[in-house]
Amino acid sequence: MANQEDVALLESRRRRLERWLAEMLPNAADVSLSSFTPVPSGFSNITVFTDLRWRDASGVHEQELVLRAQPAQGGLFPDYDLRLQYDVMACLQHTGIPVPKVAWFVDDPDVLGAPAFLMRRVHGEVASGFRPGFHGHGLFFDASIERRRRMWFAAVDAMASLHSLQLDALELPSSLQRQATSADAVRAMLDLIEGQLDWAALGPLPILREALAFLRERVPVEARAALCWGDPRPGNIVYRDDQVAGVLDWELAYVGPPEGDIAYFLLVDEVVAELNDVPRLPGLPEAAETVARYEQRTGLPVRNLEFHSILQALRMAAMLVLTVRLSPPQLAFPPGYLTENIPTRRLAALLHTHA
Repeated sequence: MANQEDVALLESRRRRLERWLAEMLPNAADVSLSSFTPVPSGFSNITVFTDLRWRDASGVHEQELVLRAQPAQGGLFPDYDLRLQYDVMACLQHTGIPVPKVAWFVDDPDVLGAPAFLMRRVHGEVASGFRPGFHGHGLFFDASIERRRRMWFAAVDAMASLHSLQLDALELPSSLQRQATSADAVRAMLDLIEGQLDWAALGPLPILREALAFLRERVPVEARAALCWGDPRPGNIVYRDDQVAGVLDWELAYVGPPEGDIAYFLLVDEVVAELNDVPRLPGLPEAAETVARYEQRTGLPVRNLEFHSILQALRMAAMLVLTVRLSPPQLAFPPGYLTENIPTRRLAALLHTHA
């Protein structure tokens, strides 16, 4: 989540962004942005609301915008790529996937001091990412069982629609590497995770290394590849009237087996409840019903879900390692945190169950 210093730095450069936007808007005058209002967001970026106002020959115009900027620390990953989020949303603008409409990418460091982009604001409700999680308070917690089920299945339907897009018809960004086969995409993901763990250099991490070896020996020959969201969870969805109005946070997008998104979605549900020490909300569909809905919507079977569950648990555990490695020095973690945490324990349970 963005700290106050990051937001204050952005605010101090707001006039520079106004001047930059004046150059982007043809024949515009009196270009102004309202003060930046912080939005609760992930560790990887700074997100603020602002209103853009300008005047031209046709009159006065206003747009509600969201500004997303890379933090000074660089984000969650050693090679963080903010441009990927923007480019993926840009390529999905006319596909029917409800992504926010992107406006401008700001790559001039003299403007905001770091890469940033602007997109249209999507109004609606978002499940809380704060403790005690969406099982413990907020949108899903306050909803009736019927509403919970509608919102849950709406998220599944959004994933199914995304995975049903024809890759060859998408203008995917060059940074989103497309492997020759889905099996190659899995191997590339394992290579990336191993490289991140090596870079973090935070100890042997035996369960994570065991998972890497286990998965490398069992990479399935997948027949299907799709554009995958990478971080499908209630906190990355804007809901309106119980339907998905906005699909957010594409920083982990990849091309590969779509079962990975399903496995991650189910895993987040389990981990969030356990992490916050609250029971899973009654009425939410179980895994089998979730998979059945997805298969109904896509018309295709979900294959090798156990393999992808282990892979996604490894991804989640590795992201926690990166969080520790890239956190500021003043942020202390309990002793043994890297081996005694819920994602790593869940990974160990999956490994020993399916080995």
